[in-house]
Amino acid sequence: MRRVDYSVVESEFGAWETALGQPDPRLAPVIEVYHGYSESGTGLQRRLEVPFPRAALILGFGEEIAVSSSGYCEDLEPGYGGFLAGLTSVPALVESNGAQAGVQVDLTPLGAFHLFGVSMGDITNRVVRLRDLMGVAGDELIQRLRDAPNWETRFELLDRLFLRSLATNRPPSEAIAWAWNQIRLHGGEVAIGELADEIGWSHKHLIARFRAEVGVAPRMAGRIIRFDRAVKRVAAGPPREMSAIALECGYYDQAHMVREFRSFARCTPREFRARQMPEGGTRG
Repeated sequence: MRRVDYSVVESEFGAWETALGQPDPRLAPVIEVYHGYSESGTGLQRRLEVPFPRAALILGFGEEIAVSSSGYCEDLEPGYGGFLAGLTSVPALVESNGAQAGVQVDLTPLGAFHLFGVSMGDITNRVVRLRDLMGVAGDELIQRLRDAPNWETRFELLDRLFLRSLATNRPPSEAIAWAWNQIRLHGGEVAIGELADEIGWSHKHLIARFRAEVGVAPRMAGRIIRFDRAVKRVAAGPPREMSAIALECGYYDQAHMVREFRSFARCTPREFRARQMPEGGTRG
């Protein structure tokens, strides 16, 4: 029996119901979690989504949203339901009317490469509509998710779909999978030269293959992983000294962490903490 964890959050901004479910164990190397959501907000909302070390597949079956992959309001493009977002080095901006429903599938970057057979470098800092990714089958998937009676049924439907994709699509190379795991396991603190030497490739070849299968160069992947650790600590309460968080996350000092927050989130760590939304993300 699949375990699904439910939660409901209510605030001045609206109400959010979430359902978290683990994928079939055979999908664990490529999918981290299924995140079902149903939101009933109050009016127009904008939310800034900062970079994190995963690809996000959004399967929306509620109101469509507007997305800006640059993070700027003037680049907002409406009409997004289902889409795949690759790794990013800049924040993305999402705008909705406050009413959303769907499933977010958090994928490892190599998992997205395996499941969809796309060059992850081609979708870095981009979002790809589900129809462009899957054709008519994407529309059919959204309809089936909408018609399903509960979250358990939706997650089981996705399990079957993704297990078929794993069986038929080309997997990532073992060398890139190993390099990604080394960077992840060391919190982003791995010398690229050491990875190249261990694999037996030149630096140039490693970077090119890594970009194609992961989406960014190894050094950028390390920065995103380290930033993600810092985001979780900054967002968690109660407030802590920023200098201590910076050292825990592998930054040289607090100023180094502040520079990374300005680059990835366009704000300081303290500003980021103050802008947290109750269901995650930050107010745009």
